Amino acid sequence: MGVVEDVQSYLEDQGLTDGSTEWKSLRRNRQDKQDRIVVITEDGGPEPEIYKATGIGDAAVRDSGAQILVRAERLNGDEAYEKAKEIYDALHGLTATTLGETEYIRVVALTSEPAVLQDENERPLITWAYRLMALASA
Repeated sequence: MGVVEDVQSYLEDQGLTDGSTEWKSLRRNRQDKQDRIVVITEDGGPEPEIYKATGIGDAAVRDSGAQILVRAERLNGDEAYEKAKEIYDALHGLTATTLGETEYIRVVALTSEPAVLQDENERPLITWAYRLMALASA
């Protein structure tokens, strides 16, 4: 699994998406027909370190990026912002935490506030980017 799957499973485990919520989570794909979606995609990150079995690099890390987009119903920016903020509160500042199958050293948001957009159907789009640091594997 990768960072997208890890974040998706964590948000579901926290009761923020899927299950009994009205918020469906999607990976790497934004459906146009459904409202109340949370889309998780990769978002780059800095250049990776190279893992070495011994010496310099034996504690190499990868600092993966994840972008989370929240879309709510037409003209309901407050609802989209509240869901994005719930996700921010659940992710930002995590340390030594397992998400999905990976133990992350830390999770941080890249900005203190999200970016706010709107699609062609007047639905709010709230995006927030995160960095998730984990030890690089061999």
